[in-house]
Amino acid sequence: MPGSSDTVVVQRALTIVLVRRGVRAILLVVAVSSAALLLVHLAPGDAFSTFDADPAYAAGDFRMRAFRDALASVSQGDGRLERIQLLLSDPTTEPLGALDRKSAFGAYDQGQSRAG
Repeated sequence: MPGSSDTVVVQRALTIVLVRRGVRAILLVVAVSSAALLLVHLAPGDAFSTFDADPAYAAGDFRMRAFRDALASVSQGDGRLERIQLLLSDPTTEPLGALDRKSAFGAYDQGQSRAG
């Protein structure tokens, strides 16, 4: 039966190809993950450099206060989305005379003074 032996040969060849591809895929994932991890560690600064790695500074930061208030608003039922948006938005309505910064802060600093 020539058809039966051909099928076995094709199945073995297909199995070998799939195993090789699987091993190569795993090696590629490991290599890419390792490279990404290495680049993250080599990058200057880190997630805490903004807060000078001082938890006391982070606790008093207006962005962290707004974030904690927003988290507390999540469980308050109806209208929570509006409350969260208002916590993070600039409530002023008057236009600025000039651009006061180049990027967003992520929350409105309630303690800041506006000199238009």
